[in-house]
Amino acid sequence: MAAIDGQEFLEETLQTHTGNTTYTTALTAAAANWEDDAKYLVLCTARIGGSDGNTVAGWKLVDESGDIAQSLYTMENASAQAAARPHSYTWWGVYTVPATAETVLFQHKTFDSAEDVHTDAVSLIKVRLDADLTENTDWRLASLTQDTQFLTTMVTFADTGVFTPGTPADHRLILGLIRWNVDNTNINTEFKLQQDIDGAGFTDIGGLNSVEGEDSSEERMCVWAWVDDSGSSGTRQYRIQARDDQTGANNHIYSAIFVLEANAFESHTEDLNTTPLTATASLQVLNAVANYEPTTTGNHLVFTNAVVNPNGNNSWGKSFEIDDVVVDVDFGAENSGRRWDVTDQQPSFRARLLSINSAGDKLEHTGTITDVEADWLDRMLWASSLELAGAAPADVYPPFPRHPSRRVRM
Repeated sequence: MAAIDGQEFLEETLQTHTGNTTYTTALTAAAANWEDDAKYLVLCTARIGGSDGNTVAGWKLVDESGDIAQSLYTMENASAQAAARPHSYTWWGVYTVPATAETVLFQHKTFDSAEDVHTDAVSLIKVRLDADLTENTDWRLASLTQDTQFLTTMVTFADTGVFTPGTPADHRLILGLIRWNVDNTNINTEFKLQQDIDGAGFTDIGGLNSVEGEDSSEERMCVWAWVDDSGSSGTRQYRIQARDDQTGANNHIYSAIFVLEANAFESHTEDLNTTPLTATASLQVLNAVANYEPTTTGNHLVFTNAVVNPNGNNSWGKSFEIDDVVVDVDFGAENSGRRWDVTDQQPSFRARLLSINSAGDKLEHTGTITDVEADWLDRMLWASSLELAGAAPADVYPPFPRHPSRRVRM
């Protein structure tokens, strides 16, 4: 035993579909890549859009048995940009493979057969949870499926409840996810993560997110991340709170929290920044680790997130660099997101599986915004090795090369 089973599937070629309103496949992860009855953390991100600013499109994950629960995302493009992919699909879930493993597909469709749906820069990552990690020790999941109208005051949805980590002072990654129905397109839905340490009271972590809907048929979804780096002893509790910014009818569908303990792994690093950074016309460093030296060269789960305050009619792009080389050009080359309303504060999340060298690498989370009146708010970088803590190195799962074009391509 040395490394967790982890694999990334990439589709870097633009996928388009028009002519009917049937879901078609943009990425395939064949059944042979999944273990029967196994449990995985699955993360999927993509750049998405369409040819018309008034047409709704949809994206989801499916296996041969049907839709993968809570992965559907539908939205109307924020602008009519031909061949544009100005938005992001982001999803994570704990996926239990059927008794006989099935092929997993990432699919998209347009709701207007005369218009196109566009998808590219698709990344699907699977990390096995049940073979070498222990639920509620190395990782934990809290979720809530509840169709209920948001209030104008913050209400708690997904909640881990109080627990005591094995090593409370160690750091841990926290992933948030929320899905909601848009019933009023003039209202922003706001959501945030909170933590309580040893019963001292809840504090906000990772910033406030705020997103306006564009069409009353949409099922919106956002993913974001933060790190508990308090170093404090005692119990923990994490929860998601959400509200509408004015009286309306947007409805919570589902929310979830995933907690990953850093001490389960041989090496990890992170960088957090809550000081607002005003956008400039050039690429900016949002987070950086000057010299990260993992014990073993190999695959790392890399997460980046930034809350974007766009202020104007603008879009943004993000990338990830290792020793000044862009290794996630998919998002940095074009857009990672675009605002629907001037009041938005959107999370811009990305997950990748990348190889990092034990000799030491500089890691940077970078971004650019088209309107220099905009701000980067709370932002983070996390990288954790797939090598297990206390395990002797092995080459059961050899590291991916750094350049995305040499990974598993569809």
